[in-house]
Amino acid sequence: VTQNIPTEYRCMCGKVNDPQWVRGDTPHCCGQVCGKRKDCPHGCTLLCHPGACPPCCANVERSCGCGRTSRIVICSSSVTFDCEDVCGRALNCGLHPCTSVCHQGPCPPCDKSIHQTCHCGRTDRDLTCDGHTVPPEMGGPTSYSCGSRCPHNLSCGKHPCHMTCHPPPCPPCPLSPSVLVKCQCGKEDVPPGSRSSCEDPVVLCGSVCDKELNCGQSEARHRCKAKCHEGPCPPCDGVTSVLCRCHAMAKDIDCKDLTGNPEDTKCQKRCTKKRNCGKHKCNQQCCIEVEHICPLVCNKTLSCGKHKCERLCHKGHCPICLAASKCLNQTIYMSSSCNFRCHCCFW
Repeated sequence: VTQNIPTEYRCMCGKVNDPQWVRGDTPHCCGQVCGKRKDCPHGCTLLCHPGACPPCCANVERSCGCGRTSRIVICSSSVTFDCEDVCGRALNCGLHPCTSVCHQGPCPPCDKSIHQTCHCGRTDRDLTCDGHTVPPEMGGPTSYSCGSRCPHNLSCGKHPCHMTCHPPPCPPCPLSPSVLVKCQCGKEDVPPGSRSSCEDPVVLCGSVCDKELNCGQSEARHRCKAKCHEGPCPPCDGVTSVLCRCHAMAKDIDCKDLTGNPEDTKCQKRCTKKRNCGKHKCNQQCCIEVEHICPLVCNKTLSCGKHKCERLCHKGHCPICLAASKCLNQTIYMSSSCNFRCHCCFW
């Protein structure tokens, strides 16, 4: 059935235009093989006929659920069959085969469990196979990092490892004679034979450390003035000229009082510029914004008197209610969510 008005006269199968009537033939039929296709690749074998085509009677080869066995069935038949073998198709993980008996439709999700122990051996876990975690029998990892501090000693066997749970082995001891070949400031080499164990005192050259500190201007960082020493450098006794982000404050701060990058210092000045809505002030501390977008929601009542404006605070009038009724050709259509006439109905 079609809603289009026909513009030509064709036979029932659509092959012949203006079919000639032949005594004894079915009216409006051309007498040729129908050949229409509906739900299968085979054409109808009846002669041109009115009405729907009968079910397809062609013989086709149809496979079982796993695809190993096939049978000859009628094309239009909806009967399915399964063999007695194990399905064997890949599950959703793509790693394990389906162990169910041959079945129709998709295989069930993989329910294999993967057991892993953390690198340090203190915790373990069971993971569900999801295709992202490769099981150990297929070359996947057998351990993971629990995030705790490693409980083992370094390769020297005397100092503890400070890394988080990691694959073995632990790194070499940083105080080992084969690793520590420079003094603590890095200027002079350790004399050969002066240290035979990681527990021997480290070599201090006596020169000024001169390591770069985190204070001072970016183009001229302060340097450590202490003599060659162990551990982190002591606090700097100098001052750093700090310019805040908005360039409203410039002052000298003791380096020991700096808590971060001097270039990220904020002043206490509040921004007095209007936001883009034209109603509210920015009021941010040490503001560096250009557009000053207002983060508040408008929340004004719309023209329908029922709903609120959900846009960010803005200039001008609020938009019309999108849930309100619409006006088409001066005819009012009411909405179930907003029983109010649209704006054009007032004009």
